[in-house]
Amino acid sequence: MAVDDAALDRLREDLLVAIRAALLDSEHRIRGEIVDAVSASEHRVRGEITDAISASEHRIRGEITDAVSASEHRIRGEITDAVSVSEQRIRGEIADAMSASEYRVREEISASETRLETRLEARLEARLGARIDAPRRKRVDT
Repeated sequence: MAVDDAALDRLREDLLVAIRAALLDSEHRIRGEIVDAVSASEHRVRGEITDAISASEHRIRGEITDAVSASEHRIRGEITDAVSVSEQRIRGEIADAMSASEYRVREEISASETRLETRLEARLEARLGARIDAPRRKRVDT
């Protein structure tokens, strides 16, 4: 039986070596498959994240562009309205100032005309009175 035990020991050793080799091959293969699966999963997830980020950036850029455009449009409208109101106010002030100035000038012209007429009438009366009195004096003197 000793021979049988030695053969059994060798057979057991051979089986252990074969099992260890099979386990190592299996571990190596499984590790390779896991590494490949993890790598493929990481690549897929990175692609999905990149696509999601890109889509999000594109959406955000569009929203920002729309918001800026709307803001610019609103501000231009407010500026246009403010300029229009300011122009109308200034035109009104200018028209009022011109009207007041024209009124003052007309008043001054009218007062000057009245003064001039009064002076001319006084001079005319003085000359006419002098001419009327002059012939009378001559007659009286002769």
